[in-house]
Amino acid sequence: MKVTISPENINPYGGLNFISEIFNTLEFSSLIETHLGKRSLQSEFSYSDVIKNLWMLFLAGGDCPEDIQEHLKSDFLQIPNLKVCSPDTIGRVLKSLAQQKDIHISN
Repeated sequence: MKVTISPENINPYGGLNFISEIFNTLEFSSLIETHLGKRSLQSEFSYSDVIKNLWMLFLAGGDCPEDIQEHLKSDFLQIPNLKVCSPDTIGRVLKSLAQQKDIHISN
């Protein structure tokens, strides 16, 4: 049996590092910003930051934005190039993107 001692913190969600890298390599951030626009200058997080947080949340098995704060924040902080949003920020951004429901009745 070979035992390896690692000086680094081991993250149970280490696979998310690869997903984060692919997100950056494929330039999803610029695609999202092109279609949704930019948030105000006072905003700490962009639309792509929020969407990336949601992807990571759901891929880590989370059910709602509050899981980031309650269970996943310490692990998410170890992912390079991931700006971890608060659940309130995610909720506000999603609410700002909401559209009115249109009902069309055909003949």
